[in-house]
Amino acid sequence: MTDSPTTPRDTPPIWAGATSTTPDTENAAAEPDAADAPPPRRGGRGWLIALAIAVPVVLALLVCGGIAALASGVQQMGRDADETRHGRERASAACLDLEKRLNRLAPPGAATDATERAAAIRAENAAVRPFLARVEQVRRVPGHDEDAERDGHRGAWQESWGLLLNARTAYAEALERQEVGGQRAFFLAPQTGDGTPALEVLQDGPDSCAGVLRRLTAPDL
Repeated sequence: MTDSPTTPRDTPPIWAGATSTTPDTENAAAEPDAADAPPPRRGGRGWLIALAIAVPVVLALLVCGGIAALASGVQQMGRDADETRHGRERASAACLDLEKRLNRLAPPGAATDATERAAAIRAENAAVRPFLARVEQVRRVPGHDEDAERDGHRGAWQESWGLLLNARTAYAEALERQEVGGQRAFFLAPQTGDGTPALEVLQDGPDSCAGVLRRLTAPDL
């Protein structure tokens, strides 16, 4: 038996399902090409991560800087307090030594005439000068220039001592002129440049200076 020429052997039956070689335009249109898809957005998340790391670091640096500044300030306050205490101790010791020197001298009030009073005043002034030299050394302690207010106070105190000596010297000279027929001498209490009595400034010093101030600020008594 021969094959029929109208029924090709190689033709598959229609129910077997043939594979089409034409592209599926509908599926191709439904599925976008992966190369054309937009890349995932990573920039926003990266900034958030960087910010989350940077903020704690900055805060830590600020805290450390604040602690360091506070510690430095406390140390400086401690040094200032030590310098002030040390300066007052040295000035106090200098006043006690001055009082001892003055006690070896006859006070101006014990003089019998103007000439003797003038000589007594000059002797006391000579005893005060070593004291002023010691006070100047207190001002030159390293670090005192760092605090203008504290150094200015010491400067005003020392300046008032100089004003007192000058006023006493002027009184002694007036006494000497009085002795040779001049006008009656008067002691003029000194004042600072702004009109403040020098005695007020001097009284702000160590308590041990109170005795010598009572004696030196009243040479006419």
